[in-house]
Amino acid sequence: MFSSSEIVKETDVQHEPTMLLQRPSSARRQNVAHILTTMFGEYFARDVVPQDVVKYLTTSRSGDDPYHDYYVEELSKIQDEREKRLSAASIVENHLLKAKGAATAADEKHLASLTAECQTYHQIGLPSFESKFKSLLDSELLKKHHLIAPEDYSTAEAAKVEPPTAPKIPGYAQATRAYLGQTKSAESTNRPRPESAPSNGTITTKGRSSVQPNKTTQISPLWKEGMEILDRENHKFYLSSMQKRVDHLKNPRHVPPVTGRFGQKSNIDFASRPTGNSLFSLTNQNEIFIAEPNPVVFSNYQPGKAYTMNVEIKNITSASRHIRIIPPATSYFASSLGKFPNGDSFIASGLACQLQITFTPDSLADYDDEIIIKSQNGMTTAIPLQGRRPPPRLSLAATLDCGHCLVNGEKITTFICKNSGGPGRFCIMPESSWPVQQFDSFKQPTKLDMTPFQLEPNYFELKHEESITITVKFAPEHVDIYTRDIIAVCDNCHVKTFTLKGVCQTAGVEFVSVSDGLLDPLALEMYDISAQQHISFDTIHPGMVCERTLIVHNTTRVDLPYHWEFFKPILCKPGANNGRQDRFERYRVPTHQKFFTVDPSIGIFPPFAKAEFTIKYVPQHVGKIDQALHLILEEYDENQALIEDDELVRDVIPGLELELRATCIPFDVELTPSVIIIGEQLLVGTSYFKTVQIINKGYHLIEYEWNNQSNDNYTINVSPGRDSIPAGDVKELSMEICGHVPGKIETMLYCHVEHVETPIYLNVQAHVQGPQLNIDVPDLNYGLVRLGEAIEKDIPIYNTSSVAAQWEIIECMETDQKAIVAKDQAEFLFSPCNGELQPNSSINIKALFKPNFCRRLRTVFELHAINGNKTHLRVHGEIQSPIVALTESYLQLDEVYVGLPRISQVTLKNQTLLSTNYKWDTDAISNKCNLTFDPCQGDIGSRQAVNINMTLVCHETGEQEFTIPCMVAGMDNPVILKVGVNVKGLTVGYSTPLVDEAAIKGLNQQQIELNEAKALDLNFGDDIPIGTNAKRCLVIRNKSAIQTEYNIRVLYFTAADANLDSGVYANKNSTKVESKTGSILKRTANLADPQSKSVERAQAAYSAAILQDGRGTAFEILPSVGILDAFETKIITITAFTDLWGDYKDNLICSIKGLNDITIPVKLGVVGCPLKFQIGNVEKKGHPIVRFGAHISASPSITRTLRINNSGPLDIRLDWKIFNLIKGDQQAVDLLIHYGQPLPLNIAVDSKVKNVSYHRESLIPMSETSSVMSNADSQEVEESISTDRSHAKDNPFISVTIDAHGGVEADDPYKVTPTQLIVPSRSHTSINVTFTPLPSCQQDTDCNAYALGYMSLDQPDANVEGNVYRLQGYEIQPLRFDMTGSVLAAWLEVHSSDDDGNYFMAASSDLLLDSGQVLKEIWKEEHFSFTNLTDTPLNFRIELSWPFEIRASQTKKASTAASRHRTINEKGETSTIVQSDQSFTLLPQTNMQTNIGFCLSLDTLHRLEELEKDENDQLVRIVTDGENRKLCFDGDLQIQFSNGTIQNVSLCASIALPKFRLAENSLDFGTCFVGQTRSKLVTITNPTMSGTYWISTVEAENEASEGIITVEPSQGYIQANITHITTNAVAIKINFTARHSVKYSSKIIISGLLGESSQVLFVTGEGSYDGKYESVIH
Repeated sequence: MFSSSEIVKETDVQHEPTMLLQRPSSARRQNVAHILTTMFGEYFARDVVPQDVVKYLTTSRSGDDPYHDYYVEELSKIQDEREKRLSAASIVENHLLKAKGAATAADEKHLASLTAECQTYHQIGLPSFESKFKSLLDSELLKKHHLIAPEDYSTAEAAKVEPPTAPKIPGYAQATRAYLGQTKSAESTNRPRPESAPSNGTITTKGRSSVQPNKTTQISPLWKEGMEILDRENHKFYLSSMQKRVDHLKNPRHVPPVTGRFGQKSNIDFASRPTGNSLFSLTNQNEIFIAEPNPVVFSNYQPGKAYTMNVEIKNITSASRHIRIIPPATSYFASSLGKFPNGDSFIASGLACQLQITFTPDSLADYDDEIIIKSQNGMTTAIPLQGRRPPPRLSLAATLDCGHCLVNGEKITTFICKNSGGPGRFCIMPESSWPVQQFDSFKQPTKLDMTPFQLEPNYFELKHEESITITVKFAPEHVDIYTRDIIAVCDNCHVKTFTLKGVCQTAGVEFVSVSDGLLDPLALEMYDISAQQHISFDTIHPGMVCERTLIVHNTTRVDLPYHWEFFKPILCKPGANNGRQDRFERYRVPTHQKFFTVDPSIGIFPPFAKAEFTIKYVPQHVGKIDQALHLILEEYDENQALIEDDELVRDVIPGLELELRATCIPFDVELTPSVIIIGEQLLVGTSYFKTVQIINKGYHLIEYEWNNQSNDNYTINVSPGRDSIPAGDVKELSMEICGHVPGKIETMLYCHVEHVETPIYLNVQAHVQGPQLNIDVPDLNYGLVRLGEAIEKDIPIYNTSSVAAQWEIIECMETDQKAIVAKDQAEFLFSPCNGELQPNSSINIKALFKPNFCRRLRTVFELHAINGNKTHLRVHGEIQSPIVALTESYLQLDEVYVGLPRISQVTLKNQTLLSTNYKWDTDAISNKCNLTFDPCQGDIGSRQAVNINMTLVCHETGEQEFTIPCMVAGMDNPVILKVGVNVKGLTVGYSTPLVDEAAIKGLNQQQIELNEAKALDLNFGDDIPIGTNAKRCLVIRNKSAIQTEYNIRVLYFTAADANLDSGVYANKNSTKVESKTGSILKRTANLADPQSKSVERAQAAYSAAILQDGRGTAFEILPSVGILDAFETKIITITAFTDLWGDYKDNLICSIKGLNDITIPVKLGVVGCPLKFQIGNVEKKGHPIVRFGAHISASPSITRTLRINNSGPLDIRLDWKIFNLIKGDQQAVDLLIHYGQPLPLNIAVDSKVKNVSYHRESLIPMSETSSVMSNADSQEVEESISTDRSHAKDNPFISVTIDAHGGVEADDPYKVTPTQLIVPSRSHTSINVTFTPLPSCQQDTDCNAYALGYMSLDQPDANVEGNVYRLQGYEIQPLRFDMTGSVLAAWLEVHSSDDDGNYFMAASSDLLLDSGQVLKEIWKEEHFSFTNLTDTPLNFRIELSWPFEIRASQTKKASTAASRHRTINEKGETSTIVQSDQSFTLLPQTNMQTNIGFCLSLDTLHRLEELEKDENDQLVRIVTDGENRKLCFDGDLQIQFSNGTIQNVSLCASIALPKFRLAENSLDFGTCFVGQTRSKLVTITNPTMSGTYWISTVEAENEASEGIITVEPSQGYIQANITHITTNAVAIKINFTARHSVKYSSKIIISGLLGESSQVLFVTGEGSYDGKYESVIH
């Protein structure tokens, strides 16, 4: 068994993870698959059904299987529901993305507006504004899909979105007054008239309304829109008449002044005077006097001068006015005393007085003052006095932008300053110089230097509409944006600030693109050391043009003058210049070879623009060109450098450096043919034509010209003589040649090609001849001439020339032949032998030949043209007599077999050119053979060799010899043929090589003979795995030419009929070789054929069909029967199909027709197990692993069901044993001793199990109670048992087995049920594997074990004597599977929110209320966290002992109320146990929040003495620390897990107990005057850490003392003594009032509400009527 002491942690043993999926190794990963797997198990971990599979299943269902159709329909529904949910999730996701995008855009817009308002917004550290993301979310959509909406986590209202505003109508698009008037008049014309007149509230006089319109609602003037013009005038007249009736005259003093200029006629219309109702409004008017001019304005003044102006003040009222003039307040204006009409200060109505205003300015600034005219009624009139000069208005902008300039460059910018206002003088100075102490230094026109700016002029004067040019010179030295503030001061003391701005840049251009030919420098062997880009040009010929378009960008904002310059390149290898060399350290040599041109080569770059350049390559010579092209920026003088001659020159730095590469190749022109040799003879005066070709293999068009030749001997012309040929084209030319005189022509004809220095030439050779005679036949053949016969032949001759030819013909003979002819006579006669042949005519010459002797004729006739050519004719012939012979007179035949015809060939050869005939004579042949010739007679031609087939059939073996004559016509003796033979019989050889068929085919003859010499044995091996097809080959070789038949078979393990006529194996025996494409196409089964199978399934079906006899193996012989041809080698393949282990033996019978049968022994050893688990978790070693994961100790058992498939033909009984793997187990072997049968049969065999179908899918229960046997079945079982007992007699009663030790046999914690079961043949069954975690486990334990299933065969035919023997039980390798699991100790990590640990602190005063009431109980709560750090869910309960209790638990389940069970022990003590009726389940790596309360009750405080006296109670104790006393409780928080394990967590609580004491125990008032109240103070102190509430009670010792003593106050609260500033004491006043002259005594009892010890104060006193005891001062 497993124990914690035996657990050894080793590095090679890993902790067993949970089943299915492991947790991620990092907590940062977002993979939650392990959580879903833990919750949903196999429903999440199983393989999903893809959409394509559902589609294919829907298409392929046929309706035959209802369950399959229902399953497909349910899958379709699930797939549709999944698509709907995915679509809904996609909608929500798109909504969230759109909302996020819109919120981001809105936030960026808002942030941009804030940044525009405050450029330092990001630097001042303001809090970020609220995003609009929440307001853009659709809460209804989120809640619909059970997602968190903004209302769930935020109570803030959504941000109000302003309604969209209409775009503002521009001024040019707004309606004009004329348009509105026309529109309103048109509307009033079309609108019906109102039935009633306008209301009185809208009646106006002179356009004024007597009623103020409402601010919120405005009444529209309907009379303007709905009334005709004539009616409107009539109504106005009626209204004015009605107004006049109530218009009365007023006091002239209150008549408003006449609006108009002084001296003009009054236009007062009495009809339009205001009514009396407007009197109040008119008396408030200030217009009593009118001043002319008003205001008084002085203009065009100069400093230091005085200016005067008269002002008239007119009384515009109807009464005389007394006025007082207050003079100006400033010293710049002065007024005279005034000239009145009557000399005093009165001004009559309509009259005016005159004042003289004097203005003396000291500068050109603006001046403001006023003269105040006061009237007698207190009203004042102010006359403004102003000194105004027209201010100058300059056209300068606030910022004088000089633009961009290069470093150390100069840019002069002019600004036109125009004055559109008054005249003025201006001075420009730096802002830092203002204000100035001395202005004179700036009055001289000069330059204003403000580095890097220089302004000119800085002082100038402008009159109205005058202008001046201001020049600003910008000369920066560094790259920067320069700004300088300047002040423009005007002589009218006005100041305006301007800004000079300029941007300094470094000159720079950048390469943008090139049309083609850009090279990678890393791909070049050598390149220019400083080239930024490398450009290549197309390979061309001299005179051609190749262009490249280059685009360069000016990166600055200034004009850059430039020019292009060519230099010789400085080449380096790639990587040689890791850094660019200093531009001043390298020396560039300009090149004067202009292979390239740049257009434009000089110019100005526009600011920040792109310029396009065309680089042309026009070569004149052949070769490779490499030049450096630099773009020189002329005004780029950043620094200056010294060259070798120490001369200070301007440094010219290239802005862009390019390397140009080009190749010029010569023209490739080919003339085909280059030599024309006319082999035929040319007739004089006849033109002959030949065709030549000129091929242009270059890249450009070429032009050529021929030099034709013409002289007295010949003329040669080529046409066309001058033309052009495009690139890659072929030009066909015609050459004409004509000979004038006979002779040989040999000359050179030249052709000149443009841009090619060396011309091409054509070599012409020909021959011109005169008349020619030709013989029309190549030779003259007389053929075979029999001696004594004469033959005549014709010789045709032709004159092909244009002139007549004299000819003669003779035989050319050697000297010896002439002697022979002269001796005998001439054999040839010509007719005619000479003559004349006209031009272009022919003639036949007859030549008669009559031989004189036999020979081979070889001679020549010569035809000679006079002054012409000689023609020879070869003459041949044969003069013979007939001769016939055999090519081989003796014929030896070696390969001759009995009964088989032996055909051989003999040849008769006619050695002459004369034909003859022959005939064979076979009568002399003996009767031992049959001999025939084909043909037996016939003709033989001249020099002919006749092949004659001779057929020989022998009837006896041995050596024989025959002689056959052949008669030939014309010969005296016959031709003799002799034949020798060796006759053989039938012979066959056998061999069983250990190589495959391909290797057998590669054996040579010697190797085959060596194999045949070995013993015949077909041993397939002893370790053939089950299910594999082992093959051996039998080689049968026919050593003779006799054809025969063979038949090969096995005796016992024959293969069943597999029906090879159809299906995948229909062409199994075919030797046809398929193509590669065909083999690929046949890998996939034909989906259109329902019976079609894949190759693997067809192979399995084929093996099952072969093994359907159920014997465990079968031998397939291919081919088993057939014809063995002559000298044929047959390779017979014997394939062993296996499905059950065992040692198999059989005999292979080879039957050859005409020979005796051959028996070959066959042996086969099959190992392996036909039982397989249907499980996918198989390690490399081949054993399945059943993983149970991690579980808490004593948790419920876990069961896994394993399916076992039996592919064998017999039922297999399994006996299961479980072995635990113990760490540190040193045992090596196991000694097993068995008595009787080691593995007896303990269950009954069900016959129904044997008949299970191979395709059955349901599980077969194999428990002991599930099998029911019939009578017949039990009889079969008894018979099988009796048979086993009979076999058991041969076996020993006691058996000892030694096996390798792997583990300790045990039944805990793993168990397999049933322990013994029978797996039906070619079917399956299931077993249950149960894992029961250890009941008590204090630490984590890994449980590793394995199960062995020992296989036994109980059938009688399991072993067949002489054919098969199978090991069983412990003798063979058992069926094995491994089991892994982990038992974890149940443990939770408990944390408290209190820093002191699991400690509760309370005070008794916590039960007190402010009103003095006492609570029965109160709870002190602490926050506890329970964390599951294990890898498995934990189910537990929490129990607490009194006075602790669970108050609240933050769990997902609804918590139930806790129940209290109070028990009373024998001593009468009460014990309260608060336990929760609810169990909790914590998932791995999760926690639970719980509040645990401590109960402080009043009952506990009252039972304090009882608890203090109980010494047996170890959980309650009283701790005293000086004056402080605490009641301490020690309890346990019990975590009771579902497996029975209990985890205790200590809890501690303390209650501070209250106590108070009196400063005095007794109080004596002495003798007191009767009726007088005397008082004393007594202090009550609380020294404890708990507050207390005291109550005083006065107890009199007698009736006389009642009511004498009183306490103030009678009760109160005293704070706890926690710190030095707390008030833990209270003073009480004791009052004593004597009624009589007696002694009084009482006691005051001070008691508490929380069980404090009572304190007693004894009070005494005596009364007296003696006045001396009266207290004057209390």
